[in-house]
Amino acid sequence: MAEKLKTFDIKPLYTKARNAAKFAKPDAVRSYTLGDDVIAQRDEKDVSGTWTEFDPEYLLYDGHGSTRQVTDDDIDGSTDILDSYSYDAYGMMLGGNPTAGSSPITNLLYSGEQFDTNSQNYYLRARYYDPANGRFNRVDPFAGNMQDRVRIDLPGQ
Repeated sequence: MAEKLKTFDIKPLYTKARNAAKFAKPDAVRSYTLGDDVIAQRDEKDVSGTWTEFDPEYLLYDGHGSTRQVTDDDIDGSTDILDSYSYDAYGMMLGGNPTAGSSPITNLLYSGEQFDTNSQNYYLRARYYDPANGRFNRVDPFAGNMQDRVRIDLPGQ
């Protein structure tokens, strides 16, 4: 016997103005080519109502997984270095971190993690890391497993 389809009425949580803003189309989209790490990124932008796809930009990493250079391939076969990055031991970019006004070509920087130019922190999924002082913005939400003592960090032990 075929299962009946169920329908639900969903009431909007926001006013129409907020709802319209929530579902607005973006004016730019970034896609990534994945391998063991992110190999390349490609931007698509809405230019006067027409989506334009740009050439891929390739991310070059060091042994720590930090992005060191971003390159592209030209039609003539040459490779241009679009940007270079250097970091101290805690992830602070040498020469200063990029700001919201001077965003880097990629936001995948120190250790391949996403850098937020507004907060000046790295987004590590469960919490943010501040390279200026080498600290996280909160305690790790995973307290550990008492059965696996190697993975627990208890004060005084």
